[in-house]
Amino acid sequence: MANKIILLFSHILTESQISELKNHFNIETITYLPDYLQNIWSNIPPDYIDIEKELTSIKEFVTQNLYNNGKNYILVQGEYGAVYDMVNFAFENNCIPIYSASKRAYESKKIDEDKIENIHYFKHIKFQLYKESNRKWIRRDNRYGFENTFSAWNFRL
Repeated sequence: MANKIILLFSHILTESQISELKNHFNIETITYLPDYLQNIWSNIPPDYIDIEKELTSIKEFVTQNLYNNGKNYILVQGEYGAVYDMVNFAFENNCIPIYSASKRAYESKKIDEDKIENIHYFKHIKFQLYKESNRKWIRRDNRYGFENTFSAWNFRL
């Protein structure tokens, strides 16, 4: 049975990434976000108030583009709060969230007295699965904590 992947990240796949998805995950269909949604995903404001509101249209797109047969993978990389929210969304919707594990190299060059150029190199190593936690945030009155199937912890912020 062939599978599908929806991409929530800020660049296009390399040939080696496409090959890995096809050969190791049996991906038949690769779906990029449309430009207007890609712009939202790539530019999550750092001062957002409600990440859920920022991601509503992306979640609608993902939901509308899931396979009924086969597995649905979602490649999720980006702003940390958005990634956390979308990985949880993926699990809640029976999708398999993955990310690209990569080797990173860094180079810095002094251009002149006031400018430094930083260059980051990323080499894809392999796709990894996000792990699902059995803990969920809960809020009771003014207290926050984690809750799982065995016990609950509460603490004051």
